[in-house]
Amino acid sequence: MNTAPGPDALRSGNAPPSPERHSRKCAICNHPEREAIDEAFLHWATGPSIVNDYKLPSLSCLYRHVHAVGLWRRRRKTVRSALDRIIERAGDTRPSVRDIIRAVEIYARFRDDGAYVVPPKRLIIEHHYVQSTLDSNREAHD
Repeated sequence: MNTAPGPDALRSGNAPPSPERHSRKCAICNHPEREAIDEAFLHWATGPSIVNDYKLPSLSCLYRHVHAVGLWRRRRKTVRSALDRIIERAGDTRPSVRDIIRAVEIYARFRDDGAYVVPPKRLIIEHHYVQSTLDSNREAHD
């Protein structure tokens, strides 16, 4: 009896496909405009627009590809460039002041090497003790 897991079992366990299998089966790896697709993704084009522009089979096909070849990780490292675009266009659009401040706040959390630094949170707890005194206008109840 064969006890080796099949390909479906491996996929459901989130085991990544081998690079050879991916490149052989992937519609994007075999697409004539693969480099342009990869660049569009890295430059923050939306998934649906990439699928439509390059006539890809599906959005899931795109996401499988970007995960398999490491584009998702590379794009996440360039979040600052996406925030740059938002901040640069702040004067040309009608974002709220809150939106602009939030983009600047997030931008400032990135170090020069692209690492995101979560600011430490501080919790201040105050205890207030209230001493109650008997109101002289009230009668004491026995």
